[in-house]
Amino acid sequence: MPQSPDLNGENTAIALLPPTAITAATTTYAGVDLQAYIGNVLVTLNWVRPNAATGTLAFSILDSADNTTFAANAATGVISNVGTATSGIAQCAIDTRAVKRYVQPQLTATGTTATWTAGLVVAGLKSIV
Repeated sequence: MPQSPDLNGENTAIALLPPTAITAATTTYAGVDLQAYIGNVLVTLNWVRPNAATGTLAFSILDSADNTTFAANAATGVISNVGTATSGIAQCAIDTRAVKRYVQPQLTATGTTATWTAGLVVAGLKSIV
């Protein structure tokens, strides 16, 4: 995954999901290892629905201890259903001490003709050893 560290290598942003077309389905993406992050990380979801069709987009974050078996966790700071808005930006903070080592984004689009374009970024402070 592409990373953009700051000059001191402490603040890091990871593109979990580059802008991608999402149609009616649940799409789950690769897990991200948060072990090296300190405190909270900020998750930013940016979406647009370029057509006028009806439908909704829901976003959640799952966690896992082994990067294989993921489940919902209330501590992941779920961004609630972004609904039918044609575009927007939503953010939530995840306390890395309250979740398991890996987190995984999941987007669910409903509506037979809805096509969404969404991007997802996580930014946080990594520990320096």
